[in-house]
Amino acid sequence: EGDNTSLSNVWAWDAGQQGIAISGNYTTIDASRLGVNSISDTACNTISDHGNTYNGVYIMSTATYATVKNSYLGCNGTGVYIVSTVVAGHHTLGPNNRIGVNSSNGGNLGNLNSGVYVGMNNNVVMSNTIAFNNRYGLEITGDFNYVGGNGIRANTEAGVALRAWASNNTIGKLSLFGTIVSNTIGSNYGHGILITDTTTPPGF
Repeated sequence: EGDNTSLSNVWAWDAGQQGIAISGNYTTIDASRLGVNSISDTACNTISDHGNTYNGVYIMSTATYATVKNSYLGCNGTGVYIVSTVVAGHHTLGPNNRIGVNSSNGGNLGNLNSGVYVGMNNNVVMSNTIAFNNRYGLEITGDFNYVGGNGIRANTEAGVALRAWASNNTIGKLSLFGTIVSNTIGSNYGHGILITDTTTPPGF
């Protein structure tokens, strides 16, 4: 993929692999539906919401400065998957993504794994609703990531999971300038926030 690409109002579902795969730099996805057809549906179903088999959005190791905003990502393998590398991605997820939920922030359009997986360093996850995903709401294995202004609830294993020695991540701030922007993390079926160096969370 080339650089400086803007995708708006893309509907992508029922792909055997990724809904959208990004390898270039400065890609923006806006107002799109990845795995979700009807934004008012209350559950994933085979009639309208044919989720993508792997991920709604897959951000590769070569990509930097991708933005995903104002979009619906549900019924996929993972909603947004940022691959695990030691490089800085500088990606931004948000604002106003609904990951696993419908337009009223209800229903259950949960992804089969985590809502968001962040494996790179130096990314921002801001002002999203992340709910009903069948593993973690937000799973981070990279470093120096910022998480703020999100509503994270009703996920199966934990709301936020910092795993595999993830370090120097900040939950509750949006920027390097230190602005406090609280997350609301509640009613997850496992832990609210899990910090571990293991692959299996305690209690499961």
